[in-house]
Amino acid sequence: KVSDLEWPTPQKLPYGPLTNYGYEGTVTLLQNLTFPDSIPEGPLMVSGTVNLLVCHDICIPESHDVAIVFNGGRIAEKNLIKQAEHALPEIKEWQAVYSESNGDFVIDVTTNDKSILTEKNIIIAPEDWGALDNTVEVSIEETDNGLRFFQKRGDRDLEEIEDLPVVVVSD
Repeated sequence: KVSDLEWPTPQKLPYGPLTNYGYEGTVTLLQNLTFPDSIPEGPLMVSGTVNLLVCHDICIPESHDVAIVFNGGRIAEKNLIKQAEHALPEIKEWQAVYSESNGDFVIDVTTNDKSILTEKNIIIAPEDWGALDNTVEVSIEETDNGLRFFQKRGDRDLEEIEDLPVVVVSD
């Protein structure tokens, strides 16, 4: 059994008039593997193919065959795993609704956790395109029920979007 990949918190990557979200340098993705209760003794190889985009001025697709050997005598790199776990976004089970107001994309969050109000450099990284103008900074205010995030609207019609998972990042 293989879990979904766990991605680190994305970075805001300006490129001319555009803004992307992604990663620079080395990125470690975490994934849990669960083996059957009984596996043969000795080395066990798990292999697969990784498809990715390498982007700078343009994006170039790449494909790599990878393999890892379990029970092969190699010791896990615990520091690398701890660093990758530290880079994961903190999951908040906030209830949120989005709307449009005066040309802004608005997210109303119901929460008692107001800790993000003291954070700087807040970005909203949606998992779908076009709802936000990613080149504009995020504003945030406290409401009676929680928090309200404002960011200039993108070009996409909100009625086209059924569900919009977002990652809110601050440092």
